[in-house]
Amino acid sequence: MSRLPALALGLSIALVVGCAPPIEPRFSESASSGTRPAWTREDLDAVVTYAEEDGHGPVQDTSISRHGVVVVFAETVISYGVDPVRRVWRHDLPGEVVATALSPGGDILLVRHRDDIGPFGRERLLLVDTARGRVSVSETVDALEETAQVRLADESTQVTLADGLVEVSTPPFKEPDWTVDLDETCEEGRAREIALLSHTSTVLSAHGCEGEDATHVRALRTESGTAFWEQRWEGAEPPRLHSLSSEQVTGVDGDPLTLLFGEGTTGDSLFIDARTGSIATEVAPWSQVPELSSHLEAPLQDAEAAPKEIVLFDPLPREGRGRLYLAAARALVDDAEAPVALEDLDESLLIDGELMEHLGQWGASPDLMFGRLEESLNEALG
Repeated sequence: MSRLPALALGLSIALVVGCAPPIEPRFSESASSGTRPAWTREDLDAVVTYAEEDGHGPVQDTSISRHGVVVVFAETVISYGVDPVRRVWRHDLPGEVVATALSPGGDILLVRHRDDIGPFGRERLLLVDTARGRVSVSETVDALEETAQVRLADESTQVTLADGLVEVSTPPFKEPDWTVDLDETCEEGRAREIALLSHTSTVLSAHGCEGEDATHVRALRTESGTAFWEQRWEGAEPPRLHSLSSEQVTGVDGDPLTLLFGEGTTGDSLFIDARTGSIATEVAPWSQVPELSSHLEAPLQDAEAAPKEIVLFDPLPREGRGRLYLAAARALVDDAEAPVALEDLDESLLIDGELMEHLGQWGASPDLMFGRLEESLNEALG
């Protein structure tokens, strides 16, 4: 039987899909003025409360971008500024949102929403500028599996995990640039309990295998999918994976430092440089405040022992390093047995008598504030 009718149908569907109207944001120039991202849990709670009363239905998810708080509803995505809380931009979508992901710097939001046309399940993939809501990429793509995980490794590189396959794709997202099957690392059975992270040059995965009492961790080059670091630990459960960035808010579920310091697992954690994929043998502030490890256990220095947590972080001051300093100082101040109190800290580090929570509250040069915090901790612990 001739395949021409089926081919014609496929071409007609492709033409309809390719002509989808552009999605334009509703942007408020006045609302964008004077607003900022969420820095504290109170900031985020205020946005969520406002969003729940904004008439778009239940809040599905929130992401803290560099320019505000992106709130996802069933078929609407809105970015709110903080202090005052107000809408900056809004997208009303023609289908249900199925996945969102922020770029590591918080400047680009990936949105996938349903776009079913014809007999095939389709989705629309958008790349949205979080400052103004402008769409830089809009492509119709195959629908994701229901359990798929989606990440952005950079401002235009999508990383997906579905059914044991890691795929990386770039615009126009029609075919993967590369694919890695995690099942191939298993001697028997399939990969299980898979976790996935990505940050610019590194895609990190951790998993166990059916029928094996072992854990596998692989670091892949985002550009090629080449594994440049692999580790297997016998008799260990897969570690939890975390990505540390300046956009996270202390005290909110999903913040890795709230978990690490709250559960006391800093000594069972392995920090990996997101730019190089190498293990950070020296992690500030432990490397800069020698006595700190007597009160807060220092992270692992090598890969011999199986970690409970792996943290993919950017060591630059405004990213992972600054948040680690603040988290360590807060943990010491909250510990009645540690010889550090609020009055031991430089007054410039306090707001209304409490230790600041976010790098954005420093205002002045981060290096200057690091110096003051290092000096205060060294004097109190020395």
